[in-house]
Amino acid sequence: MIYIVATHEAHPDCIDELRDALRDLVAPSRAETGCVRYDLHENAKQPGHFVFYEIWADMAAFKAHGETEHLQAFKAHQAELSRAADVIQLDLLD
Repeated sequence: MIYIVATHEAHPDCIDELRDALRDLVAPSRAETGCVRYDLHENAKQPGHFVFYEIWADMAAFKAHGETEHLQAFKAHQAELSRAADVIQLDLLD
């Protein structure tokens, strides 16, 4: 399994637009082969700070996600909406 945390911080005047754009990624991403979990969260104390928690079956599924039409379309406008973004791969420790 591949565990991912992806964060986005909206430009102050683009919070609603970024929220809508990120929400639009959820359904098609969840429908992708190898998607185990794809959840979008917003910081309750800092509106405009968003976090995706993702689990992918394997690295191939995660890489394929990065090449999807819906994610590429988002990336084309990401800089207009988000002033900071980060993707972190996690190791599960049990």
